[in-house]
Amino acid sequence: MSPPTDGSSAVLKTRPLVSVIVPTLNEERYIGAVLDDMLGQEGLDADVEILVVDGGSTDATRAIVGSYAAKTNVRLVENPKRRQVFGFNLGIREARGSIICIVHAHARFSKTYLAACFDARRRTGAANVGGVVTHRGEGPMGEAIALAMSSPLGVGDSKYRHTKQEQWCDSVMGTFIDRTLFDDVGYYNESNIVNEDCEFNYRLRTAGYKVLVSPSIEVTYFVRSSLAGLAKQYLLYGFYRRWTEVQHPGSVPWRVYVPPALLVGLVCSAILCAFGAVRWGLVLPAMYACVLALGAADGLWRSKRLSLALREPVAIATMHLAFGLGWLRGLFTLRAVR
Repeated sequence: MSPPTDGSSAVLKTRPLVSVIVPTLNEERYIGAVLDDMLGQEGLDADVEILVVDGGSTDATRAIVGSYAAKTNVRLVENPKRRQVFGFNLGIREARGSIICIVHAHARFSKTYLAACFDARRRTGAANVGGVVTHRGEGPMGEAIALAMSSPLGVGDSKYRHTKQEQWCDSVMGTFIDRTLFDDVGYYNESNIVNEDCEFNYRLRTAGYKVLVSPSIEVTYFVRSSLAGLAKQYLLYGFYRRWTEVQHPGSVPWRVYVPPALLVGLVCSAILCAFGAVRWGLVLPAMYACVLALGAADGLWRSKRLSLALREPVAIATMHLAFGLGWLRGLFTLRAVR
């Protein structure tokens, strides 16, 4: 259609371009579905480009992405530093869109994910928006881990994991933001190998912007399927949460301190028992056993399966103790850069 020439005030509307950034490393099981989700978005008054920022995958990830790139608006970007946070920043620099959307490859997204992000941002004036995560696991332990990661008993008041209502929050999973804000608050801090999203959202909120979580933005995240994988994940979470606090004193919410306090308390309880003060030494373990029993009841209520109910407390304890150990390691080894 040609521009109007009759002197009217009509102006052609320009559709915004959304740059969807997907960091990957050996994600052959999930990347095709993620690309299908993003290429099949509905109700969206915008154009979409997809940048898969790959950290050197050795499986079929790159070949799968290449098959999409040959016929769609998908690009493969090399990430020689491999880690996710470097992929975030590389993707932002390579992106052409006015809106930056960063998503996880280990996830699935509803057909209205991007439209819901636009709507939430428009209605509320939030700078960054994200959805409430539905957790999915594979196998009995994976399913139990998914239950633990969506329970306040496991993750405290981490709103994007279990809230039922739209509200302001400290951080969200993923990013949906105007790219000009990176000029204001800076890119992701590449010293944060983990917890980079929380650190970025803290700087965003400190600069006066707001972060919103909304159940209308639907995303499913696939959790670890083993206790060993979960423990490794939460050791890193705890360590880098401490690093964020070193960088920004006072930036960490109260829930972060509960696991290290629990771990220290359990060690002190063991010492009390070893020195004969058994009655006092058993107080905290007994209280924590009650918490884990509530976890089992939560698992039975939500899954209606006894096998998952018995595994959920194990997953919760693994998360708590691994996070606490990671945080304490950071407490004794991390120092502010002068």
